[in-house]
Amino acid sequence: MRAICNFGTSADRGCLYSSEIVSLASDWLGNTVVQILFEKCSSVPQFAMLETITPHLVVNGIHNGTWAAQKIFEHAQIPKEVRPIVQNLRVYALPFLLDRFGNCGSDPDSVVAHSFCE
Repeated sequence: MRAICNFGTSADRGCLYSSEIVSLASDWLGNTVVQILFEKCSSVPQFAMLETITPHLVVNGIHNGTWAAQKIFEHAQIPKEVRPIVQNLRVYALPFLLDRFGNCGSDPDSVVAHSFCE
């Protein structure tokens, strides 16, 4: 992991931009790895992972990647980091609000609560 965070080899860097990181984020064990990467990596690899994962946040969030999605939300601090999250979740905002598992009011750990309501 340290090699990935430090942008070690080209293979390590490639992992951040490929579907491998998306698969890890939705895997029951791999999402823990993604969380650690977001905690330990500097802003450059974090943003690379963010751009790769955000188009898949909804799908990952309803499978095993909820904790990884929450970690991504926590680490998105500046507009450049928040923008891809909002752009990729915007089309799902209404369905989330209407869904009993996505609604802010019914569950503080819901997808909408973590992305729009806090």
